[in-house]
Amino acid sequence: MDKETVDYLIDYYLRLLPLKVKKELIYPYLTDAERQIKKTELARLLLEDYRDKIYMNNCPVCGKLARTPHARQCRHCGHDWH
Repeated sequence: MDKETVDYLIDYYLRLLPLKVKKELIYPYLTDAERQIKKTELARLLLEDYRDKIYMNNCPVCGKLARTPHARQCRHCGHDWH
């Protein structure tokens, strides 16, 4: 899973996970690399357990992920689907 997808899922859908699981991400002694690995694990968990509640907002032209779930303009190709 690429970093863009991981960040999208963590930023907009982390609220779906139980607090106990989310606390693993804020453990103060994690290095940046370990924190990124933990984010990837949590993103994978989100996709496995909450696929029906997640909206992957992909551009209809280039197919890449938009900046937010509600965005209507692609940051990659500039296509606007308002």
